[in-house]
Amino acid sequence: HVHIAFDDSTAGCLKYMLSQEELFEESVVAFSEFFSIGPIYRLHTNEGQLARQEWLINNLTAYDSYFEEEYLSRFIATIEELHTIPVETPITIWKADNAHEHVGLSFVIAQLKDKKNIRVINTSEASREILKQEYDIRGTGELPPESLALFQKSFIKLPYLTEEKRMKFEHEWDRLSESIECLRVWKENEVHFVQEDYFDQFIIECAKSVGADREFLKAPRVIGEA
Repeated sequence: HVHIAFDDSTAGCLKYMLSQEELFEESVVAFSEFFSIGPIYRLHTNEGQLARQEWLINNLTAYDSYFEEEYLSRFIATIEELHTIPVETPITIWKADNAHEHVGLSFVIAQLKDKKNIRVINTSEASREILKQEYDIRGTGELPPESLALFQKSFIKLPYLTEEKRMKFEHEWDRLSESIECLRVWKENEVHFVQEDYFDQFIIECAKSVGADREFLKAPRVIGEA
């Protein structure tokens, strides 16, 4: 049984959860990514991956030259992990209702064309239905291992994706991967492409609310307010 996650936090929680449940034969494949930002134009091709790497290098700051030296090789290695999963192996994909994880879901299912035993656990829905939370989680990475274990037990008999649903996600990836925009948001239960200044006014209002228009404040203070 292989579990697929879209950030290191979720992957770490899944690994801990599996060890606590003594499910030692199960493994986790993790995309250390942020699919809501940056180009995803034909990301399933080498040219698309190189273009994304170049954008990340030019637009984001990372320690230890991560985008220059590690990002692309790690991304390609993760895709290769997906391709080497045996056809008969059950696969569980963990995703929340946000642009990053939904784009990741579509991308991964397009990579798993020959795999039939795929389940999707929607952690946003599970948080409302099983944990009875009245607020929406922003991402699966917010959830502790105990919640993931509860979801795992509740959805263990969840049916595999039908061919129709698989094709829906594959077609969605075809659409997403032809876009040239660099910012995606989750609205009305789907991914929307927006301009890069989409959050500017919101950020300005957050900065004003903590007094950044009157004195210098470090960025984390504004981020915390947002």
